[in-house]
Amino acid sequence: MTTSERFVVCMDDGKELHALAVQHWQGIRTLAGEKSWIPTIIKFRLLNGNHLNRIDDDTFQIVETGEIVKRKV
Repeated sequence: MTTSERFVVCMDDGKELHALAVQHWQGIRTLAGEKSWIPTIIKFRLLNGNHLNRIDDDTFQIVETGEIVKRKV
């Protein structure tokens, strides 16, 4: 199972970039044999393919350029 969220981040000059957060969920079996889902790491990237490192909930660094961007509120 996969969940995703689209959001906009802004560069210092005001340019807006579209980003995507994707989280995969791993299916597991409990000791009782029931199926359950656990979240895995969330991966962030821009829609142009560049990767984002999360600094905090609203701040990211573009890996390829080192630029800091902020989530648009």
